[in-house]
Amino acid sequence: MIFWEITQDTVHEMSLLRAVDQTLKAGDCDVITFYKDGDRDGFGDLTKPFQACSAPKGYVSNRDDRDDSDPNIH
Repeated sequence: MIFWEITQDTVHEMSLLRAVDQTLKAGDCDVITFYKDGDRDGFGDLTKPFQACSAPKGYVSNRDDRDDSDPNIH
């Protein structure tokens, strides 16, 4: 059996508790991970995930952005 301690959780976007909360709030649907697309180039930031049934505004399913502050780099 694996035990997870809240003291080991990270903060902000990468928090396990945040991911669990988002999944529970999504309800009865297929939960997908989306990624924040700060520069709106269609490529999301791997370090800023969000779990939901459909993409919230400003999020995409692609997580391949290398620099989410520059739309010319992805």
